This record gives sequence, structure tokens and C-alpha cells, in this order.
Amino acid sequence: MGLLIEPPPQDLTHPVIAIDGLARTGTSTAMRLVAKALGFRTCDSGALFRAVALLGHRQNVLEDVNALRDIALALRVEENDDHIILHGIDETEGIRTGAGAAHASQIAVHLPVREALRTFQLRKREEGPLVTDGRDVCWVYNTKYRFYLFTDVHVKAARHFAYLQSTGVTTFSKTAIFNSIVDRDHRDTHREHNPARQHPEAFPIDTSLLPREGAAEIILEKYRTNMA
Repeated sequence: MGLLIEPPPQDLTHPVIAIDGLARTGTSTAMRLVAKALGFRTCDSGALFRAVALLGHRQNVLEDVNALRDIALALRVEENDDHIILHGIDETEGIRTGAGAAHASQIAVHLPVREALRTFQLRKREEGPLVTDGRDVCWVYNTKYRFYLFTDVHVKAARHFAYLQSTGVTTFSKTAIFNSIVDRDHRDTHREHNPARQHPEAFPIDTSLLPREGAAEIILEKYRTNMA
């Protein structure tokens, strides 16, 4: 496997809080809560991959690695509260639940795509203090504020099933959701390039029994203690 190495040289002027973890561990929620509390910008790395997947799907180039890399290099994404603005258009639905979400894992295995998006991520650092989430972010950014969230897979499945039920989606069984999460975690941790893994300097947070705000509260306490 092509393992991740330490981040490349980068501008350290602005602080970065990196919140890593596999899917459905609460990284996005923690990112938004921490950013709101501190007044920092956000960078949802998962949304970047989903945005590339969405555009690749529309252009029918999901099997063309070079075309996907070019899409990633030209990507223009802005985050406005819970909305994702892609090339000036609100594409939140397509990125969160549509073709972007469906094909993100497929395009994330390609090293040229990952390298192109890493360039995007490092540019975000130059814009000001940042909170970022997603798989591998602790390896992308050179920062002393690294956190790794993890959740029992049965808890992840139960929470997602409850969420779908609350939105009126009843087409997926608990077993199907559980199997889907297990499969996705396996793909992320066993892909050839940059398999997802905990950074040795990341502070681990088990979110299995925490309330929605729990991880954010721990991260804020650690950050503020370190800054004092």
C-alpha cells in the first residue's frame, strides 16, 4: 500500500484544527461546531471528493483518472453554513446525497485525484484559521491540533438508520446499512494509495456514547488549553 507520509512544507501562519476519522463518526458535525465557536473557516474534505465525483458523473468520466484529476485541479468550492457552492451554484443535494455521494469512494482511490485535492486543501490554509474534517486530514496538514474520531460500527449503523427513518426514508434495512458501512470502512482502510489510518499524534475521541456536541466540546477544550 502507498502509505501517507508527513505533510509537505506549508504556510504555518494560521492555525488548523484537523478532525480525522472514518465515515459517520461525527467529524463534520464536530467541524461545524468547533468552527462556529472559534470563528474559523471550514474545509469539508469529503465534500471535495464528492464534488469531483459529481462533476465526473455529469461529464461521464468516472473511469478516466486524468479527466478526474483535471476536474480536481480546476475545482472551485465554497462552504456557506450547510450549503456547498460548486462553481457558483448551490450543489448541496447532489454532493451530500446524490451522485457525488454515490461515487466519492470510487474516485478517492486514485492518487492523482488525491494529490490535486491536497493542493486545494493547502490553499485553504492560506486564507485564515481553519477547521477541517475528513479521512486523512491529519496527514495533509502540518498542525499540532490533530484529532481522530472513531465510533463502534453498530452504533454508526443504528444512528444512520434512525436518521433515515426521521427523514421518511424507509427503503433500507438495518442490516443493509450496517453492511454498507462495513464495506465503506474496508475500502477506505485498504485502498492502495493513502489508506485511512490514525495519525500517531492525533488525539483519539470515541464518539460511540457521546452526545452530538461531545466531540466538539473535547476538541475546543484541548485547543483552548494549548493556546492558553
